[in-house]
Amino acid sequence: MDFGLYEIDGVKYTHEKVREVFRWGSYGKNFEKPEPSYKFLKDISNDHLLNIINWLIQYPHAYPEQTLTMMSNELRFRTANCIIVDDYN
Repeated sequence: MDFGLYEIDGVKYTHEKVREVFRWGSYGKNFEKPEPSYKFLKDISNDHLLNIINWLIQYPHAYPEQTLTMMSNELRFRTANCIIVDDYN
């Protein structure tokens, strides 16, 4: 599958590479952590990824449109490649 290129900090990446370099910060499921923990796109659990996508759809101006595109493409990439990332604590 070709997802095109993403530009991050002036550098262009394929989806296969962006999933290794793009990091998402999270304060926990209930925002219980005082500091965010960061995970690479490839390491975000499937459940968390779906929640992020739904949140980005609800709040489209919170992040650049490319963020939703990356997250959605990651879900499609996983589906096409039979990749499941289990939930974490």
